[in-house]
Amino acid sequence: MPELGKMLVEGGAVSPQQLDEGVKNQVIFGGRLGTNLIELGYLDEQTLTKYLVKKHNVSTVDWHSISRIKPGLLKIFPKKLAQKYEAFPVKLDGNKLWVVMSDPAHLGAISEMSFATGKAIKPLVLPEVRIFDLLQRFYGIGRELRYINVAMIYKEKPVPAKAAIARIQSRRQEQLKEKIQASPDGDLLSEEEFEKMSVWQTAERGEAEPAPPAPTEAAAPPAPEVMPPAPAPEPPPVEPSPPSPPPVAAAPAPVSPPRPSGRPEPRLGPQPFKEVAQALYAVLMKNGVDQYMPKATLQEFLKIFVPNQLKARVLGLSYLANWLIMEADAPVDWLEATLSQFQKLESKLDIRICLPGEKLPELPREVPIPAPSPVAAPPPPPAEAPAAAEEEAVEELVEVSDEETAEEAAAEAELEELPEEDLEEVEEEIEQLSLAQAQQKLVSEVNDRTDISRIVLGFARSYFLRSLLFTVRSGILFGWDGRGGSLNPKRVESITLGLGENSLFKTVHDLRCHYLGPILPTPANSEFLQKLGGEQPNNAFVIPILVNEKVVYMLYGDNGHGQNVPFDIGELLILAQKIPAALEQLIKRKKQAHAAAA
Repeated sequence: MPELGKMLVEGGAVSPQQLDEGVKNQVIFGGRLGTNLIELGYLDEQTLTKYLVKKHNVSTVDWHSISRIKPGLLKIFPKKLAQKYEAFPVKLDGNKLWVVMSDPAHLGAISEMSFATGKAIKPLVLPEVRIFDLLQRFYGIGRELRYINVAMIYKEKPVPAKAAIARIQSRRQEQLKEKIQASPDGDLLSEEEFEKMSVWQTAERGEAEPAPPAPTEAAAPPAPEVMPPAPAPEPPPVEPSPPSPPPVAAAPAPVSPPRPSGRPEPRLGPQPFKEVAQALYAVLMKNGVDQYMPKATLQEFLKIFVPNQLKARVLGLSYLANWLIMEADAPVDWLEATLSQFQKLESKLDIRICLPGEKLPELPREVPIPAPSPVAAPPPPPAEAPAAAEEEAVEELVEVSDEETAEEAAAEAELEELPEEDLEEVEEEIEQLSLAQAQQKLVSEVNDRTDISRIVLGFARSYFLRSLLFTVRSGILFGWDGRGGSLNPKRVESITLGLGENSLFKTVHDLRCHYLGPILPTPANSEFLQKLGGEQPNNAFVIPILVNEKVVYMLYGDNGHGQNVPFDIGELLILAQKIPAALEQLIKRKKQAHAAAA
């Protein structure tokens, strides 16, 4: 089976340099290669799906068509199987069960699924990030919140969402026209309404706003012709007088300041992430969003959406609208009314809220503007045409209907009385390690980043009752792994912390040095401790792990409520310096494997 990286480069989807960066990202942050290339902005989901279909020579499914839960299907396919093999059932026809997988080449998984369901499994393929989304929505299986962030970074909006947003814009223009006709002045508009209409029309046509014409100077009148004076006799010499002062320039006419729009202006400083997220959640819930999606899904999304999109007190709602349309199949009428209701909270929240299609104001210059994603290399000359069977698989989409088939309904009736199977929560035991053992394992026993987390947490057991590892992406801490006290990997993965507010993590990230001391009672620190269960340790230890001078991980440790951590942390600092070398070796081996495949 061909390597995905090789196929992407040969097909011109990514350049070799972009592939190398994707491999490096994969080693450090985990996940599949395609997920990391999407996260870096080098690949879109549709292109990745096309190459996965070609790689595995199986069909795919239009995930937009999976819009509601089919109880019969979910009861046929146990939650334990879905979580274990990252698989999701989409269609049952007779004895055939179609299942989307992130790895349809896993023959052992297909055999076990067939045995457990009593059906012939027909594997389909979808990208990993989409599989995780389906597992969260329909089974309630949580995954690391980083994958929601990947979806946030994914730039290309699906066409149906674009069409729906265009409908909102068009409808608003019609409302403004009706207001004009009903107005006693006939054709008069306020400046604000005129500006909105101009912005929507420009956005819909995809045109740039025309620049205002440069002011033209009035032509000066021709100077009158002056005759030279007749020569006069030379005057007698006189005492030279002091030179006259230069003429004073006339003061410019006062310029009227621009009239304020009455809406909050962009500005830097602390951003009210928590208040905005709570207000947005309250408006959505008040308008019945829970009839379109689970509350837990919305809460996890807003944890990522608001910190990512609220910049300099400006919040654009286009991505939220797209997400609600595509993920929840929210009606456009409901969406328009709900977002307009939230916009009315601008003054209360002291932020600028921009509806879909509304032009975002210019942000202060101090706010960094992300650089555009590198352009993929031009495609090489066309390769040989694929075999007929392969070409058919690439183009084929399995149709999925919202309506249950007879087999699905029968399965639901048969299994209605059976209790839902609970997943066995088996926490992997982590061996306590000495410094020598941890160093030796970092050199010889690291095959992926999971091995690194086990080694670091095993050594941390010598110092702390509770230890947590975080990954750092786009100014956000994502819980990765942790042990001790009431901690377990599932609980740790549900933790996200923004680095925009004052906290011990922001201090460590900004200064790129370790911290050992009390946990100051800032809102961000208090929120973090609440997520750990509410215990208040006397002090804590945090150390950053850097790769190429960039913080990629953080290790946190404490000894529980009212306890202190030891001050002899020299060996922890030594081990932290060994981790980047282990990552570099792992990255090197991964790149060599891709080069060998090419």
